[in-house]
Amino acid sequence: MLQKSCFNLGLLLFFMARIVVAQQKTDSLGPKPLNGIDHVGKVVFSSDHGLMWENRITNSSSISLFTGISFGRQSDDYKVHSTPVIVSPDFYFEYRNYYNFLRRLEKRKKTKNNAGEFLFGRLEAVLGVRGQNSFNLLACEGWGIQRTIGKRLLVGLQPGIIEHFFFDKPVTGGFNYVKLEPMLSFSVCIAIDIKHHK
Repeated sequence: MLQKSCFNLGLLLFFMARIVVAQQKTDSLGPKPLNGIDHVGKVVFSSDHGLMWENRITNSSSISLFTGISFGRQSDDYKVHSTPVIVSPDFYFEYRNYYNFLRRLEKRKKTKNNAGEFLFGRLEAVLGVRGQNSFNLLACEGWGIQRTIGKRLLVGLQPGIIEHFFFDKPVTGGFNYVKLEPMLSFSVCIAIDIKHHK
């Protein structure tokens, strides 16, 4: 149990270190364009439905805040499909490093609403609902791609890894164990506040 937790923590730290290195490489590419990534508000439709605000922190990275509801199974095993679907309050912070964003700008590729590829790290909390589930904490990291269709529609795909920290066993409460799970999130978003490049 301790070895598995140490392995999961090491994997998370390794991935976060890769994000920092990628950010430093992006920042050292030379003169930056006048415009970096956009500040974008989104209505998100995915396994998590809700509102997100993506705020630029550098010309190629952002932090997002999401609040809404999460759809999932009433089970601690993502492969068990016999348990009922549950709806829980959900919120998360997500860091994104658009590692090829400046190159996309230089090549005059479409970057509206932050169209590009990115590395991400997310800390997510699924709140407990009485009789349904208990509080759960997720640490997610991986790679993602986002594209804009038309003026306001965005589609995205984020494969990665989830470290799921369970707090619902034993029944008396308290932290019980960590589980490593795959992540594959497909999202459709509507941009609600756009500032884009010309």
